[in-house]
Amino acid sequence: QKAHPNMEALRTDHRTIMQILAKYKIGPNAATSSSTTSLTDPVYPNPLHLGGAPATITYHVDQAGPVNIVVTDAAGNIVQQFTENADAPGAHTVQLSSSLSRVGTYYVTVTANGAKSTQKVEAVQ
Repeated sequence: QKAHPNMEALRTDHRTIMQILAKYKIGPNAATSSSTTSLTDPVYPNPLHLGGAPATITYHVDQAGPVNIVVTDAAGNIVQQFTENADAPGAHTVQLSSSLSRVGTYYVTVTANGAKSTQKVEAVQ
């Protein structure tokens, strides 16, 4: 069976693309050491009932270290902020106190190891 006449050019193009993907840490050759932080489960309960039980925030980190959690209202004002220490990679949970005083939309942002994840939470009566 005869090889495609441009096979060598295709191989060169493929190598070049793979090198670019690796350089920018995307695609199949991305470095595995890039940090990820995610809110692995929805904030629960959502909607959150004002004066009710606190909400549970579940987040995942791939490296141990400090985790900053910020709750902002829809206007971007910080409502609550605290730092947790994730002593091991994996899933962790914290309770969002019932310091939310108004009905409305809030955003929970978890930041760790240079990566962050945000989730919307509704507060209702």
